[in-house]
Amino acid sequence: GAGPSNPHKLRLEYSHAALIGKAVRVQVSQGGKIGWVEGLFHDWKLASGEVTLQMAYTNPSERGFVQPQAKLIIPGSEFLQMCADNVELKKDTQIRVPGAHGFTDTEISDGARSGSERELVPFQMDESVDLSINKLEGGGQWDQFKVNKERFGVESGYNE
Repeated sequence: GAGPSNPHKLRLEYSHAALIGKAVRVQVSQGGKIGWVEGLFHDWKLASGEVTLQMAYTNPSERGFVQPQAKLIIPGSEFLQMCADNVELKKDTQIRVPGAHGFTDTEISDGARSGSERELVPFQMDESVDLSINKLEGGGQWDQFKVNKERFGVESGYNE
């Protein structure tokens, strides 16, 4: 359908896309027994819940002693949960605005982790800039989206 997308579904799909090729552990329930399988995440089907792993071990303690299965399909009815370590999501989701550096929460906290500090400087107002929102050039209507595109090269919109 051509309706609006569910943001939760989109986030889930994005997180699964970020897992492709990453080592994961999947908890499964087979015949009343709960266990873990490990492998490289390959695919996830939203409708059925089916997960596909490559280079999979159905008994992770055998890793290094037996060959992994080239492809393992876990039916959605057996899938309980999936775990992955060291999967970076935030770097891929940052939006970069040309000319704006060091002011997103992520960039500020990354600088704090690296041990580097910026010297604080007092804000100096540029007196030549008119900050009045009531004075529109040409007497027209304020168009935030047009200004974002012209000044920052960012196309944005609003969907109620």
